[in-house]
Amino acid sequence: MKIFICWSEERSHSLATALKTCLPNFIRGLEVFVSDDITKGVRWFDAVDKQLDTSDAGLVCVTREALQSGWIHFEAGALARAVRKKERQKNAPGALYTYLLGVESSELRGPLSEFQATKFEREDKKKLCAAIVNSMKEAAPTREIWEKAFDENWESFEKEVKAIGPLPAEKLIPGLEEL
Repeated sequence: MKIFICWSEERSHSLATALKTCLPNFIRGLEVFVSDDITKGVRWFDAVDKQLDTSDAGLVCVTREALQSGWIHFEAGALARAVRKKERQKNAPGALYTYLLGVESSELRGPLSEFQATKFEREDKKKLCAAIVNSMKEAAPTREIWEKAFDENWESFEKEVKAIGPLPAEKLIPGLEEL
């Protein structure tokens, strides 16, 4: 199974990087794609389109500043369309997951609000992993295997995400230093 992770802005990118590292550690056999994986010199839209076509699910990293980004909504819409297309073509379930850092699900708008969100909390993340494993057709790890891997790797993921920190006040309030 392959998951396409999208992001917008610095903290969302850091979250995407942490998820790219941890998800395959939590769930063996899971392939993760982030736009950083696109080879230099390749047409970005072509590469993203190809990855969307070959992905089984999408994961959108939502932070306070990414929430305001038109780009995150564009990619989420593209992911949602790709997931629906795959469902119709292969008669297989697809999913779009949102992973929230410093944002409440009630703040989501547009296509992002249509999907069940995951918060940066251990048990909620575990539910996300369970949903991904349940949607895997081939080579899905047993519950015992992935839960053990989750327990072994949670602390390093938690530490990496906590290091992202909150949005700095000067970015939250432009011109704060001048005030």
